[in-house]
This record gives sequence, structure tokens and C-alpha cells, in this order.
Amino acid sequence: MNTRKQARRLIVGALGALALSATACSSPEQETAEQAKQTSPAAARTFERIEHMTDCAKLQAAFDRAMTNAEARPPGHKLRDLSMSYADAAIKRMDKVKCA
Repeated sequence: MNTRKQARRLIVGALGALALSATACSSPEQETAEQAKQTSPAAARTFERIEHMTDCAKLQAAFDRAMTNAEARPPGHKLRDLSMSYADAAIKRMDKVKCA
């Protein structure tokens, strides 16, 4: 297995662990990606930008940025939840465009 695939699996595993810990500690008001799109024009633009990306390096950078921002906030914080949603959107997009 190449190093890039190993790193990607590690990242996906870390995202899953962070999502589980955020879910366990989050408030009932935690926003979903769809709710964020409806309530914040900036969030909607960010999700739209991610959804239209095809460059794997840029998608990875978006994921990395989102994870850095999420890790800077305590579990249950609205901005952490939003950043986790951005990271999830980037991972899903990477899968869709078949990034290695």
C-alpha cells in the first residue's frame, strides 16, 4: 500500500474518531451541513466551493484547514461542528472525484 493511501486511511480514521467524540459531547443544537447552508451565506458558499472542487490537492488542503479549525475548538462548539462538516464534505468530495 502506498504512503498516500495509508495517510488517507489515517485521516479518515481520525475524522471518524473526532466525529464520534464531537457527537458524544455535542449539544442537541448541533447544526448539520444542510442547516448551516440555510442559515449562513458564508457556510453555503464554502460547501458549494468544496462540492465543485476537482483538484485533489486543493480538496486535501480544504480538509486539513477544516480539521485544524475544528481541533482549535472544544467539543460542542458551533464553529467546531461547522468545521467538522466542512472536513466531512471534503472527504466525501475526494471520494467522489476518486482522489488516491
